[in-house]
Amino acid sequence: MGGHHTTITQQAWQTQVGKHPEYGRCPKFNILDALNAANVATDDPPDRDDNRQHYCRALREDINAARNAYTEFLAGSLTEYEETLEHGTPHLCDAALARLGHMLHSWQDYYAHSIDNNSPFRGNPGPIQGDPDNPSTNQKPASWGSFFNWGEHGSNEPGTRETDGGANRRAQAQAFSESKLEALFGKWWTKCHCDKCGQ
Repeated sequence: MGGHHTTITQQAWQTQVGKHPEYGRCPKFNILDALNAANVATDDPPDRDDNRQHYCRALREDINAARNAYTEFLAGSLTEYEETLEHGTPHLCDAALARLGHMLHSWQDYYAHSIDNNSPFRGNPGPIQGDPDNPSTNQKPASWGSFFNWGEHGSNEPGTRETDGGANRRAQAQAFSESKLEALFGKWWTKCHCDKCGQ
């Protein structure tokens, strides 16, 4: 799924605008650009090297520990997002929107990086099971070392090694992103859109 984060996020956002046309009426501030900037920045230091954010694990890290670290990271991120909107002042709206963009990256990486427990090394990772809220115990986070030792991840996204090139995984990543935006973005809109747009 390398290079697909922006496309998945854009398509998920357009679905939300179709359901909630008011989300597209923010003339002074581009919400999609802000979400995508935070999403893409997750692949830059220091977030790039935090395996929890990418559904990856260190080369010799315990599989269950890595899976739990991912779910705990996302739970903490969700709490941070909601607390920022509940208790924060308007100038923290940028921080909340960036947190949502980072979570979109982590949710999407579950579909890119999850591999079957019995998958051949750097082979077909098997069809995706579970979702970021309920990671399958039949699959594991791909191991990641460095650019000099790729681990199970390999130089390309594991999901692209599926027989369909990862198309089904991308579709599920988009559907999950849509569901999360539907559940969470309305809170940002209620709290922040007037401040951001001067309406």
